[in-house]
Amino acid sequence: MNKIKTILNPAILLLLFLVSCGKHKTGALAEEEFIEVKVKNDYSISLPGFLEETQLLNSQASLQYQNIFKETYIIIIDESKDEFIRSFKETGIYNDSISTLSNYAEYQNNYFNKALKARSFSSGLSDTVINNLPAVKNTTIGKVEGVDEELVYWNAYIESRDKMYNIACWTYARNRSTYEETFKKALHSFKKI
Repeated sequence: MNKIKTILNPAILLLLFLVSCGKHKTGALAEEEFIEVKVKNDYSISLPGFLEETQLLNSQASLQYQNIFKETYIIIIDESKDEFIRSFKETGIYNDSISTLSNYAEYQNNYFNKALKARSFSSGLSDTVINNLPAVKNTTIGKVEGVDEELVYWNAYIESRDKMYNIACWTYARNRSTYEETFKKALHSFKKI
């Protein structure tokens, strides 16, 4: 459950975006080559070639990539499905009338929205399938404490046989049209190995 609460730690986001605020702005994104990244013999995802691996975004993430010059970021947090269900049932917040994925996505999305200082847009949660895995996705635009500009987030919550995955991609809202299709392509490339 600690992983759930750390994905959007406002202090981490504040530090990350303050570091990137002084960097130069890039032009429109050309068609970039995607590279397949495999993580712990568990899953793979295709990422745009301009991203570089980092360890600075979230200590709970199994994948962290960024480009501070393009102001683009992606993380994936994975956790045991059984542990998620057990901890939610023990705390009395698991809803037996909806799916495990719905429990996970609704909790993550609610926690995410509470971390935002202000929200100007949310697409709402929508069910989808990503490489034969049930998933829920969402796009949100909002502000975090200490950052004057709005940020756009593309999130996907994915359920596999044994794990739950939370994928978060983000950039400044002014860059939305430049990177939206790139990040959506990355989200939809996620697959179990």
